[in-house]
Amino acid sequence: MASRLPDFFCGIPYISNYQALEATTAILAKYVFDGGNFEIGRIELNIDPPDYDAQILSERRSALALAYIEERYRNEEELMDAIAHGDLTRALLSVSGFNKFRIEPIIADAFRSAKHFSITLSTLARKAAQRGGVHPAHIDSVSSYFTLKIDAARDWDALKGICSEMLHKYCLLVQERALLGYSRPVQRALNYIEFHYTEPISLETLADVAAINPCNLSAQFKKETGVSVVEYINQNRIRRAQTLLLTTDFPISKIAEAVGIADNNYFTRIFKRLNGTTPKEYRLRHV
Repeated sequence: MASRLPDFFCGIPYISNYQALEATTAILAKYVFDGGNFEIGRIELNIDPPDYDAQILSERRSALALAYIEERYRNEEELMDAIAHGDLTRALLSVSGFNKFRIEPIIADAFRSAKHFSITLSTLARKAAQRGGVHPAHIDSVSSYFTLKIDAARDWDALKGICSEMLHKYCLLVQERALLGYSRPVQRALNYIEFHYTEPISLETLADVAAINPCNLSAQFKKETGVSVVEYINQNRIRRAQTLLLTTDFPISKIAEAVGIADNNYFTRIFKRLNGTTPKEYRLRHV
């Protein structure tokens, strides 16, 4: 079941048709703002090859060219910082700004150059997500997904869509899975819970993983997450159970077992306490 998380992130629909996205956003905004005034903004992702300045082509190592290179690297750093904080708007603006750097291309073929740019963007996004505190296992799955998509791209429009989708999904990954704000022992405990939720998890096991006294971990964990270790484990398991209830036809006892709760009655009690409804009622209400 742990493999379902990367599939979830990679499977989130990405709307590349702007007209469809704008229409959907307008309908949602109408209800959110209760018919009031609102404005829909648009940030274009531009990876088209620039018109290279002839002077810079002939003076690649001139002071002006070096200034462009320095600014490009500062721009990349800004992009990584935006992704590390899950800031999609800032990330899109940073990438769109790359087009202003009029430096002689290393590869003459424009499409191949764009593919290499896409690969570079994927690498920057991957390292930025790691800087933001996302576990490498999550990053690796998303990175592999985009590597295959870039390799399969055959035209400009496909690459543009991939790059835009890449920024959206890496920023979402950071928003959902970043652990940067937690202390190292709590990070280790959270990661263990994330990848071992199908197994029995005790405070003592987590303390061994975190290399800290169980009592200290318990206190620190509640201070940083706002809930106890047991409550966090239950919330994590029930959240996964909700997904399985809506995406599979597994019997409830099978779902309870799949998320690490062997006792079906206990699973039902915890589920109802956290959701206000039984697993069966939840499935009937939402499917």
